[in-house]
Amino acid sequence: MISIKKRRSLKPSQFVYPPTKTRAGRYPIDTLKRARAALRYAAQPRTFGTYATVARAVRKRYGSAIKSVAKKGGDLKAPSGARANHSRPTKGPARYGRSARGARGRR
Repeated sequence: MISIKKRRSLKPSQFVYPPTKTRAGRYPIDTLKRARAALRYAAQPRTFGTYATVARAVRKRYGSAIKSVAKKGGDLKAPSGARANHSRPTKGPARYGRSARGARGRR
């Protein structure tokens, strides 16, 4: 976990989406560990930005150090099985992340 003080000390070039006046920077990639984490977060549904943009920034910064986005054998597409960032269920109780038994599984 990155502290607020450390996050604010990062340069804009150390983020996939640099900070602006109205929002904080997204996906810090200042270390290999954080770059891998950024790829994992970007592959999850309903997250900010796209996997391809994050993968491109990681490849540009680290080259072939991360095999999943390396020039040889790497891919800029989201991993198979990952849903698109904009898709979400439109009907039923799963629409808001709740089951039929409620948010915590109780009645």
